[in-house]
Amino acid sequence: MNSSPGNCKCGETQYVKNSNPVTCSNCHASCHSCAWKGPSQCITCSDSSLIIASPPGSCTCSTSQYIMYKNPFTCGTCDSSCSTCSGPTANDCLSCTDSAVTLSSTPSSCSCKTSQYTISQSPLTCGNCDSSCATCSGSGSNQCLTCVDSLITVSSSPGSCTCSASEYIINKSPLTCASCHSSCASCSGPLNTDCYTCIDQAVSISNPPDSCSCLSNQYIITNHPLTCGNCYWLCATCLGKARNQCLTCSSSELMLSNLSGACECLPGKYMLHESPIDCGGTCDSSCSTCIGPNEDQCLTCKNSSITLNNIPGKCFCNSSQYVISYSPLICENCNSACLECSGSGAGDCISCKNSSITPSANPGYCSCLTYEYILSASPLHCDLCHNSCESCSGPYYNDCLTCKNLTISPSPDGHCGCKENEYIISVSPLLCGSCDLSCKTCVGPKANQCLSCSEIILDQPSSCRSSNNSSGLSTFSMTIKNSGIAASAGLIIAGFFESIITGKSGSLWTYVNIVQVLAFIPLQNIAIPDNLFQFWKAFLSYTYLHNTGKYIFGENKMKELEPIENFYKYGYESSSFLVNSAGMLLISIVVIASWTLIYCLSFIPNSAIHSQIKKLLEKFKYNILLRLWIEIYILLMAAAVIGINHFSSKTSRTISDTIFAYITFISGWIITFILIFLLYIIQLKIFNKSKKMKRKYGCLFKEFKFSNNYIELLYYPIFLIRRLIFVINLYDLAWIPVVQWVVNVLHSFCIVFLLLRHCHFKNKETHFLNVSGEALVTFSFLLTGPYLLDLPYIIDNAIQCAVLCATYLYLIASYYFLVIKTYNLIKAWRSRDKIYPELAMNAAVSVDNDIITSGRLKEACTVPHNSLESDLYPLDSDNHSPQ
Repeated sequence: MNSSPGNCKCGETQYVKNSNPVTCSNCHASCHSCAWKGPSQCITCSDSSLIIASPPGSCTCSTSQYIMYKNPFTCGTCDSSCSTCSGPTANDCLSCTDSAVTLSSTPSSCSCKTSQYTISQSPLTCGNCDSSCATCSGSGSNQCLTCVDSLITVSSSPGSCTCSASEYIINKSPLTCASCHSSCASCSGPLNTDCYTCIDQAVSISNPPDSCSCLSNQYIITNHPLTCGNCYWLCATCLGKARNQCLTCSSSELMLSNLSGACECLPGKYMLHESPIDCGGTCDSSCSTCIGPNEDQCLTCKNSSITLNNIPGKCFCNSSQYVISYSPLICENCNSACLECSGSGAGDCISCKNSSITPSANPGYCSCLTYEYILSASPLHCDLCHNSCESCSGPYYNDCLTCKNLTISPSPDGHCGCKENEYIISVSPLLCGSCDLSCKTCVGPKANQCLSCSEIILDQPSSCRSSNNSSGLSTFSMTIKNSGIAASAGLIIAGFFESIITGKSGSLWTYVNIVQVLAFIPLQNIAIPDNLFQFWKAFLSYTYLHNTGKYIFGENKMKELEPIENFYKYGYESSSFLVNSAGMLLISIVVIASWTLIYCLSFIPNSAIHSQIKKLLEKFKYNILLRLWIEIYILLMAAAVIGINHFSSKTSRTISDTIFAYITFISGWIITFILIFLLYIIQLKIFNKSKKMKRKYGCLFKEFKFSNNYIELLYYPIFLIRRLIFVINLYDLAWIPVVQWVVNVLHSFCIVFLLLRHCHFKNKETHFLNVSGEALVTFSFLLTGPYLLDLPYIIDNAIQCAVLCATYLYLIASYYFLVIKTYNLIKAWRSRDKIYPELAMNAAVSVDNDIITSGRLKEACTVPHNSLESDLYPLDSDNHSPQ
């Protein structure tokens, strides 16, 4: 502390810490004088080199200095390369004096960039390298240490950056190189094919820089890299090293052969010396080219039609030629009919082209084959007959003398062809098949393959709509079907009137129902063979009652049933049973009109026929109306199958067809159970009636005796439910044929078991025919099963034969019992007339009761057969069960 009289104060390097009493304290080491303690309260600095931004404040070193010591506070000067530095050394730069100089890190020493070189160290000054240099020792292009492009090398260190020997310069600044063409050892650019030298020393450059290419007498072996090979020595230019790969020849004495591609001496010459080339030798007169003067040294012949026996070899005429001149050798072709000949004439043949023909002499003529005709006589030229002819005369190929098919005779104009009502199965050899009998001309055996019709006009595409709907395989099947038409229509009409008169309509029930069950077999979705299918169709396709109207009024909407089709293709074009049942409607009208007439006649008093009319009314009440109801039921069930399955198929249809499809399907269920109920009520009524009533309806209900009364009452319902189940089976199991077949077979077995176990007819023959008829149905169903598999031809035929044999055996048995029973009945009537003439007038009345009481009701219910189809089943009510 300084003192003077009356005044005390602190020293220069101190500050007043307390004023009373005065206490001094030293300033911060960096301060010469200060206002308070701490380094930030300096007024003046201890070192003149220190500076204060604004007093009082901190004393700091200048921008080009760094703090060397803190006590005493001392500054050191930064390195000359530093603009600012942080210490503790002069080289710890924060920034450099030259902006071009960079710092690798902060703080660190200042150094030039990698693309620069050092001009001076103090101060540090940098200069830029040449653009081709990545690093350098100077500014020159020849002072590079490394190059910008790593693929470019430095010639020496330091030195210039240049492209490699196999590269050329694309850009000079920056230097950019590109590879030369693969054929170049070195190149100049600007194209990669501007070569100075080539990789293959055998490859030349005509005027460097230029592309590398093979010499004129060389060929290219590979393009990448280009390699060349020498041509054959006779070739000037070539495609390869082989003798026959020349493009041009090396000497004017040579010519390029168009055939071999080799350079050869001119025609008629051969080579005497190879070096130098000398083609002074003369070939034999027969040779075009050769290797020597002899006739057996030819390479080619002067005449192209002349052949060589070897190469080299001798020229000679072909077998189909003859020699005109030997020097020079000249050949001419033989006659067209000759294989070998001695001259040009048709009679100069030594052998014939056709090996089966021998010349007429030696030499001589060659004649035509049996299946050929003479097209021209001189020279002889034969042409084939038409493939339908065994032999022909000409002048046209179809002027046949005999036909290949021995069953065919040539027509008056000489043609072998199918007859008018036949179609061609095979053209070579010609085989013919019979058209459908409705066709006059056709393209196939089916009824829908007609070209023209025998008696009617085509009113549908390719189909003749015959009045008998025929589509049999032969005339025999057509005869069956024609008789079937008469039998069906006749039987139904006869049965109808017989029912009115006698009340015995069981035969009608039996016929329609039994045969319809067999008719269901082709409806299964099983590929039944065509022959068996047509057999069933021929016997069973005319059994529906409504067909009667079809034959009276003509064709309705029914379609042909073609073989091996899904079951829903069978039947009608429309699902509406009203559209398809003109015959049924006709019979319904007749039945209702007849009943109305008879009912009105019953009110006539004292009429001679009054009692008979009352009997007829009773018969109508139970028999006829019931029969009508059953037939409507059958028709509805058939329509149900067709309608619902047509509806499920993807075919266009009207709204009315859709509605009828549902109505018929539902009504088929309803009407089945209504019919069952109706039959049940009738049975109960009949069982409670007198013997007379039972006699009238015995054909319906009393021909059998069951082991159980309940089964007897359910006899008819069982068979009606059977039909319903069958229809449902056809629909629901159509796409599972195996299950469909199993259900049908088991169902038929159950019916046979019912007849064998519980139903015993009064007559053994009747019982046998009834059970065997059901067994035939079961057997037929059973044998359709194997057709679910791909059967061998022999097994296929065996199954068909089994079905046919079983059907015919049953047919024969039915005929036998029918004839025997009818004969016995007539014999019994005649015996009564002779023994009891006084009872002859009453025989017709009493015979029914006698037959019933004696167990012979079958004869009273019999309706005679009049066709082959109707004889398939005996038309009696007690030898068949309704189904």
